[in-house]
Amino acid sequence: MAKQKSPSQITNILSTLGVGEHEAQLYVLMLKNAPGTAQELQLLSHIPRTLLYYLLRQLVAVGLVGARKEKWRTIYRAVDPEHLYELLSQREQAVATDAIHLRRLIPDLRRSYRLAGARPGIKTFDGMAEYDRALLAVVASRPGVIRTYRPFDQNKKPGLEAREMFADRCVAKKIKTKILLPDDPASRALVLKTSYNDYTQFRLEKSTLSGGVDIMIYSGKILYTTYNSHEPSALLVEDVALAQWQEKQFDYIWDKSTDITLLSINEKLV
Repeated sequence: MAKQKSPSQITNILSTLGVGEHEAQLYVLMLKNAPGTAQELQLLSHIPRTLLYYLLRQLVAVGLVGARKEKWRTIYRAVDPEHLYELLSQREQAVATDAIHLRRLIPDLRRSYRLAGARPGIKTFDGMAEYDRALLAVVASRPGVIRTYRPFDQNKKPGLEAREMFADRCVAKKIKTKILLPDDPASRALVLKTSYNDYTQFRLEKSTLSGGVDIMIYSGKILYTTYNSHEPSALLVEDVALAQWQEKQFDYIWDKSTDITLLSINEKLV
């Protein structure tokens, strides 16, 4: 003989069919008792009157409880459990329909997910303290190579001390840095006063692609920095695809540019 399920098991099973826990408990109670009024059901269940009426309305709505008027009274009775087969069928159809809709929706959700992932992250750094923090983050990322477009007369701009400290940190961490400078006397003077090291390279380029903006490309990120008369302002764009494209542009120009890395050493030998 099959083992009889406990009331809690029955309510759990009914819950999977979309019947709430309290509604399921009331339905099981009504199956075991004769039809009755709300007042009689309240005496049996000890459920507060307001909540009881709510549960009865829910059970009537799903077809598990029937209600009939007898003069001034409403009699409630539990419907034959056979009706649960209909509920099960409806539930299965609803799940199947939801599955169809979900399968159609998933490609759109994935596209949104990819777009969200591809959308560049942007951070701004205003002022000396923020600028120094941005440069520290560059070093902390331990990039294999840092590619930099250095704007005209940068040695006269604010933030020079922060950039010199940044250069020293890169050398200390053995981070290779490639710096493209405009082909002018100020750039040569900057390299002449920079001590040679094995990790920093300088080249002169005749174009003005940077437009006076310091552009630093590293680790799938691009740091744009402008300088006013008082302090630097930087914009960090985290976009791997854009950074890779910028790297290719940089390398193309780099290969065609004049290497002046050893300028300071050659000057001393003259």
